[in-house]
Amino acid sequence: MKTRQYSSNNKIEIHNYISNYEVSDESLVFIFSDKQFLTKEISKILKDKFKDIPIIACSTAGEIVQTNVFEGSFTLTTVSFVHSYVRLCSFKVLNKEDSFLVGSQLVDNLLNDELKHIFVLSDGLNVNGTNLVNGINSVTNGKVSVSGGLAGDGVHFNSTLVSDESGDFCENIVTAIGLYGDRLNVNCSSEGGWEIFGKERIVTKSDENIVYEIDHKPALDLYKVYLGDKAKYLPSSGLLFPLSLETADGSVVRTILGVNEAENSIRFAGNIPENSSVRLMKTNIDSVLNAAELASLQISRRNEEKAGLVILVSCIGRKLVLKQIVQEEVELVSKYFSEDFSLTGFYSYGELSSTNSKVCSLHNQTMTLTLITEK
Repeated sequence: MKTRQYSSNNKIEIHNYISNYEVSDESLVFIFSDKQFLTKEISKILKDKFKDIPIIACSTAGEIVQTNVFEGSFTLTTVSFVHSYVRLCSFKVLNKEDSFLVGSQLVDNLLNDELKHIFVLSDGLNVNGTNLVNGINSVTNGKVSVSGGLAGDGVHFNSTLVSDESGDFCENIVTAIGLYGDRLNVNCSSEGGWEIFGKERIVTKSDENIVYEIDHKPALDLYKVYLGDKAKYLPSSGLLFPLSLETADGSVVRTILGVNEAENSIRFAGNIPENSSVRLMKTNIDSVLNAAELASLQISRRNEEKAGLVILVSCIGRKLVLKQIVQEEVELVSKYFSEDFSLTGFYSYGELSSTNSKVCSLHNQTMTLTLITEK
């Protein structure tokens, strides 16, 4: 297994690099990029160069290459497998109600006896992440591990882009790659580092991932109380106060994706059912960094190979907490892998990761790692 990596924030340099790239035995191309570079022009250059090689790409809220965190850049990582192979599949989500169906269709199209792992990239604003994951789990039945993330758009929350099966960059797309082969190993880990505070509250009016009332009061008003002057920066400022949602399988974190002033409502990255119990959450720099280190420790303990690829999907909320020292969480991850491992990834609007039971969950505010190695 070999990798090659490139990053730049210069459009002309990006075009030249791709145009002059010498294709050899590449099996797969990962692209994590600021939205400005995911253009029709770059798509055409990529398709001309890599032809039948699967390309999976998305827009981001920050890009990761090795120990560096970039903003406003284009990153490319190619992977060459020796004993393994890749298949790619994508679907357009015409309505959010189709999210479950798309999740199940993706797995249906990728499933076979050699499938080891599914890596998913989804539109970060127009797809219901909870329903997407439920659709995936309805077909995998916990037999195949899944990881990935929701595309980002910096702190703007206007639109996100994901590559489709033809290599175009579009909204409303969910794309997945299946990784296959007996000599392939894929492991996942995910940790957050956020803690609950304040009293338990009840969601008294909601519709899937849109919350209208908490304790019979407008949900948006509650956030404005805690944010004070920072409320004018919603939805990005709301990322500092996600919700802890109690479910039958334990608590999960739900973070803000958008607000509706006219309805006094908040749109979250995952579903929050009516009558569910929630509590506000907060964190600090040490807790965020400790969680990144814990995720790295967990995944490195399951690794026996000396080289491979580590994909980091970290939530934009963590980036806003860490600010100028955001690179430190990536450096912490890198300490658990030798220089023969390549690191790539992005800051997201949500993270997907399987637990030890291989059941996939939608996470928010986590550092989620996917380690790919080949024997």
